[in-house]
Amino acid sequence: MTVSTLTVLALSLFLTGCQLPYLMSGAVEQVKILSSRQKIEKAIESVAVDEKTKVKLSYALKAKDYAAKNGLNCKKNFGTYVQLDRPFVSYLVIASPKNEVKAKTWSFPIVGSFPYKGFFSEKKAKREVRKLKKKDLDTYMRGVTAYSSLGWFKEPILSSMLKHSKESLADTIFHECFHGSFFVKDNVEKNEQLAVFVGHHYLLRFLEEIGDEKKYREDAMSWEEQKLFTSFLEKTLTQAQDFYTKNKDQQDYQDYQEEVAEQKREKLFKSIADSYRSDLKPKLKANNYDSVFLKDLNNAKIVAFKTYFHKFEVLENLLATEFNGDIFAMVNTLSNLKNKKKQLEYLRANGLLEK
Repeated sequence: MTVSTLTVLALSLFLTGCQLPYLMSGAVEQVKILSSRQKIEKAIESVAVDEKTKVKLSYALKAKDYAAKNGLNCKKNFGTYVQLDRPFVSYLVIASPKNEVKAKTWSFPIVGSFPYKGFFSEKKAKREVRKLKKKDLDTYMRGVTAYSSLGWFKEPILSSMLKHSKESLADTIFHECFHGSFFVKDNVEKNEQLAVFVGHHYLLRFLEEIGDEKKYREDAMSWEEQKLFTSFLEKTLTQAQDFYTKNKDQQDYQDYQEEVAEQKREKLFKSIADSYRSDLKPKLKANNYDSVFLKDLNNAKIVAFKTYFHKFEVLENLLATEFNGDIFAMVNTLSNLKNKKKQLEYLRANGLLEK
């Protein structure tokens, strides 16, 4: 399958200023991915595809049909498959000042501002990390298994999306389909938090419909633990913000490259890690955040996790009180908010954004 010259031209029109080399390399890689698509039905019939992959692809088709049937913008997506030559489709780089828990943002034409920068190349992502560290910023880099083009292209199932269980794959499909149904420009945090929330609730309903009681119980437990982690993360954020507010007027902290200031930061992160091990970890049975959260903990990692895990208690309350637990009705309401002003008004009115 080839991608039309018109598509490449359209991509090129969005590339401006100093962002041109970065965005052009992304556009070229996007074209390569789209050019490698094959129908999932053909992949399932292919002798070159192993049986485990075929099972997950069949499951993906069921999840996609379920999403489309229940209000998510998924009809044109996830009908094709791409075998990548790497474990992740892309890599995100997140950065934050060392004296503040605040994401550095990057702005792009059309889609707006983002609290991270994405690269299809791990090598280029690491190069960006080195540049940011030279500016004395905290950094965090992670691999990404899926992403949304927000309707610009027909999304394929990527081999990177098959890294985990078939239920995780379904969750990812629901998550990405929600991005195609509701997207607030310049507010990545709220988009991601809502997508995580919707993805999990759709997965629970999906598992109910197909009668997989065992996986339903497992995912329900996992979701309860994710909410516990979210509550812990919100306390962590408050602790870190209070720490930096308290120290911001001290000369040794203002010049935070000095040893005494870095020692204070190390004590902060050790305190957070100790709280995790004593207060949260004993409550976890299905999930383990030891390495993904605690390893190399810094401001950038706290910011990155906040982007996805925040306000779940508020969202659960909204789902229960306004929609009587009906996630499909909630998605329908959000999808019908067609402009940014109405989206923001709704989110503020329901405690999801600061007024």
